[in-house]
Amino acid sequence: MTDYFKGVIKTLLKGIKSDFDIDPIDAANRFQVALLELDCEFHHKDGSGYVFYNDELELLAYWEIDGVRFQDIKINSRTLPIIQVALMIISEMDEETINKSLPEEDSDSDTEDLWL
Repeated sequence: MTDYFKGVIKTLLKGIKSDFDIDPIDAANRFQVALLELDCEFHHKDGSGYVFYNDELELLAYWEIDGVRFQDIKINSRTLPIIQVALMIISEMDEETINKSLPEEDSDSDTEDLWL
C-alpha cells in the first residue's frame, strides 16, 4: 500500500461526519450487520466497539451523534473496506433523515379535486 493511500486512510480514520444527528446505537447495529459481508465482526457497547477479522483486532469504532471515528490498530487491505461500510451507513441514515423531512404526498388529493 502506497504512502498516499495510507495518508488518505489515516485521514478517514479521524472521522466521518454526518450532516444530521444520528442514533449511535442504531448506526453501530447497522455497521455490525453490514460488516458480516466482509467476514468481520463488530462488538460494541453503546455504539463504541471493536472490529475483528478472524479473531484479530482490526480497529476500534466510535459511533457518535455526529458520525463515526476510528482508532486504527493496523492499516491493511481490510481497513478501507471497513471505512467504506461506515460511510455507507452514514449516507443511508442521512438519506432517511432527508426523506422524513420531505412533505408526504397526499395520494387522495387528486381524486378529491375531481369531486369538488
